[in-house]
Amino acid sequence: MYNLPHFKATNETEVLTFMKQHPFAMLIGNAENKAVATQIPLLFEERNGKLFGYEFKFAEPTRKIKAPKAWSENYPAATFKVIHKNNFEEFILKK
Repeated sequence: MYNLPHFKATNETEVLTFMKQHPFAMLIGNAENKAVATQIPLLFEERNGKLFGYEFKFAEPTRKIKAPKAWSENYPAATFKVIHKNNFEEFILKK
């Protein structure tokens, strides 16, 4: 994949606005000199200048799930959490 500067969005406000308008995101990035694309149902929030990302799965994962590479490479200061059937109430009620 070519990483041409004229195709890269550098204005974070524009990127977040686009993601809000299209919440089923395909995160595309470059990790270890390889193209990485991940299509995920994603909810993200921006609070006090910090970005929080959530991925939703029905079953509780049997192993710890890391943030997609494209997410962690492009938003290294952001928080990522998987929401599943055993922790969704905590997420909804913000316990």
